[in-house]
Amino acid sequence: MGGATANLVSGGKCELACRLENPTLEERTYTVLPLVTSSLRPLDAPSRVTLKAGKKAMVNITYERSAAPDPASGGGRMDLLPSQDYYLRLPVVITSGDTVRIEVVRATMTPVALVWNTGVLYNQENIAELTGRLINTSAQPVDGKWEAKWFGQAWGGAFKAVPKGEHPLAIPVRLPTGTNAPGRQKGTLAVTVSVGGQVLKFDREIELVRNLGLKETTVLLSPAAYVRDQVVTLRSRDLRLRVWPSVRMRTRTPSILPGMSLA
Repeated sequence: MGGATANLVSGGKCELACRLENPTLEERTYTVLPLVTSSLRPLDAPSRVTLKAGKKAMVNITYERSAAPDPASGGGRMDLLPSQDYYLRLPVVITSGDTVRIEVVRATMTPVALVWNTGVLYNQENIAELTGRLINTSAQPVDGKWEAKWFGQAWGGAFKAVPKGEHPLAIPVRLPTGTNAPGRQKGTLAVTVSVGGQVLKFDREIELVRNLGLKETTVLLSPAAYVRDQVVTLRSRDLRLRVWPSVRMRTRTPSILPGMSLA
């Protein structure tokens, strides 16, 4: 399977289109069974596709975003799209005769994708600017609007991008200040992109954690208490910012002090 695109549409839907090829010298009937992933679950797919020898056909599969787990369970967000690149990797079981294999389809998100810049931010005091890129993965120029919200802060703007081009995105996050400022904030950065009559969601999880000094204390939370959106107040200085690409990729996040890490 190849030549795949994942068209994002309003309502949390995703329409996968990929090419299925019969490389044999005889006619084959293939059964196509998309598997559930942590972020998407299939709604419908062609159960059988018959191809003559050496022929190809496009296969279309519709997915919807998986529901996030109960925050009280301590589980992380499982309905987040990748933030490190603009590909979805979707496993599909393909059977034909006595042959069974799992194909991981790498599909380009269209019409746009949001990719975050990763790295380390040093000496952040009042403002930490998160930066990313809205990438036009289509063959046509696009323009639209974006909005982002997090703990009462809001940002937004317009964007334009040529085919295969990109538009920079910056979100200046105000950091808590003062002796009684929250020691930890964990919440969803809700990002929506309006383009081509569609409203697309690119939510991320962000966590602000104060660095501790000598003789300072912090609150240790049990997994059941580590819910999605919360504020814990304690007294401290310096802040560290971590943006998780996804729950399963937390090990990619560097832990560098002092300063703030963005990954």
